[in-house]
Amino acid sequence: MPQAQHPHPVVLPTPPSDAEKYSYLSGRRFVLHCFGVLAFLSLHLGAWLFALSSSEFLWFLPFVVVVQLYHLLWSAIDFTGRDFDFSDHKETLRNYAVSTENEPSVDIFLPCCNESLEILENTYTYIAQLDYTNLRIWVLDDSARPAVAALAQQGRFGFNYIQRPNRLLGKAGNRRFAFAQTSAEFFAVFDTDMCPRPEFLKEVVPVMRRYAEAAIVQTPQYFRVCGEQTWAERGAGPQVEVPFRVDQVNRDRLGATACVGSNALYRREALKDVGGAFPIAYSEDEHTGFQTIKRGWQVKYLPLPMVCGTCPDSAQVYFSQQVRWWQWCATAPTLVLQRDFWDAKLGIMQRLCWVAPLFGYIPNALFPFLWPLPALLLTWLKPDLVRWYWWGLVAPTIFNSHVVRSLWSRQVYVFLSYHQTQCIQRYTHLTSLADQLFGTVSGWVASGHTNSVNLPSDTGVQVDVDDENTPLIGDVATNSKSTISKYDRMRVLCAVWVYGTTAALVVGVSEQARSGYGLVEFVPGLLCATYEIWRTWAFIWWA
Repeated sequence: MPQAQHPHPVVLPTPPSDAEKYSYLSGRRFVLHCFGVLAFLSLHLGAWLFALSSSEFLWFLPFVVVVQLYHLLWSAIDFTGRDFDFSDHKETLRNYAVSTENEPSVDIFLPCCNESLEILENTYTYIAQLDYTNLRIWVLDDSARPAVAALAQQGRFGFNYIQRPNRLLGKAGNRRFAFAQTSAEFFAVFDTDMCPRPEFLKEVVPVMRRYAEAAIVQTPQYFRVCGEQTWAERGAGPQVEVPFRVDQVNRDRLGATACVGSNALYRREALKDVGGAFPIAYSEDEHTGFQTIKRGWQVKYLPLPMVCGTCPDSAQVYFSQQVRWWQWCATAPTLVLQRDFWDAKLGIMQRLCWVAPLFGYIPNALFPFLWPLPALLLTWLKPDLVRWYWWGLVAPTIFNSHVVRSLWSRQVYVFLSYHQTQCIQRYTHLTSLADQLFGTVSGWVASGHTNSVNLPSDTGVQVDVDDENTPLIGDVATNSKSTISKYDRMRVLCAVWVYGTTAALVVGVSEQARSGYGLVEFVPGLLCATYEIWRTWAFIWWA
């Protein structure tokens, strides 16, 4: 596959503006849910009609049922949700405000591993501006670079620098080592590129003070979109809006907020049982959050984007990031299928928040392959059933994803870039699903690295998380460049499938037209195939 490289300057992030900080207060749920339900009902009616139109298509029904089950489970969560009560948060700030006289101690953890010094310096500049006195800042360097130590400890910043003696367990191991070296009542974690607003701690510490049972206060990950970015950056930013603007608010109301690691404040007392982070080589944040909830603590969510980061600047980097993120498809079985999960004292809706994603990545992974099949199979096998107006059942889905979603979004919505990166996302889901099935889950990979770790699919090992000598889950050394090869394989697969099915459809339409069938009946199918070529172009041909 050709890989076009276009060097461009790094677009360094700055903290969210006032408008961005308060942009998630309204989920505008009515619009989102109404059009979502309409799209769901019409599209799945069409899927059932196709599957039942001939005994030859009945094999399609299991896929339809899985997709519908996911949507029904997630709808149960969505329709119990409410917008965040901002007035209640303002009351928290009034009654539990912190000042120099009553500030609890806070450690800031800044893990890094081989990121550029330019990005590090930018982040450290904003970290140094945090409006908080009782604070110690720690750079957790897994690359052991003298330049990072010099940057962190110079007079401008004066941060503490930690370099651990081994690299076990990636990010989780880095945080566990720092946890053992520090002692503040709370600690916050920021990824390498994340730039917080000065008042970050003064917004989240009062939540901890009000809710003594809160183990973690999670805030959104936010990525600004601007014209100077690459197409991948512009498309990746809005992808996280629904999870952080709607889904996390829903989960918070149900007592099942997902911990995502960065941009969060942690209570040391609550994290002692897991040593600061659960000892697993992937999705350690999700496991850590669940373990605190299982032990009777709470994970609170504050939907105020107060930290802004950078998005991957190329398709390959975005693919690698999403494969790591979507190792939730590995986390879900190792978490949900363990007895530990079902023995935990959780409510039905709490459990559902972890079970529903099990059914989510399967439809997303299979979508690129299922989408063109009805038109293709009907054209070749049942051309007498093809009618142009049946595509009206697909129209609400197209309208919802292309028009409603862009109007709903509070971010700059670049139409083409958004759908191009969404295409990449689906193939990362397929990669994650294949990894889980074949036991080739990629372990944690530091930014800028292409090495990955092959882990056994059964990682549900019981460990003593308080014993630092315990063999840690997933620490397997390898020099394979599996993430890059997976990326190239997915691009080839995408090209073969999209161009192959389109060519087969064109040939089939030509044959049926020669047989006397009206060409107009097949035009919508040809338009959808053309759309798929347009949508996948960047993934296939650009790096």
